[in-house]
Amino acid sequence: MKNIFPDIKIYQNSIVEREGSSYFVGRCSNGQKCLGVLGDISGFSGEAVDDKALLCP
Repeated sequence: MKNIFPDIKIYQNSIVEREGSSYFVGRCSNGQKCLGVLGDISGFSGEAVDDKALLCP
């Protein structure tokens, strides 16, 4: 995940994998917490990192 979200400090204890997708809480470069989604991003809104990765405020 770190190579897809290089500027995010990922809280390792927050990583959850479910049905082929991964989710985590991290700290964005602006200092705010964010939710990272990797895999099925349908139903989430936020900043697309690529077609299968999203950062939600």
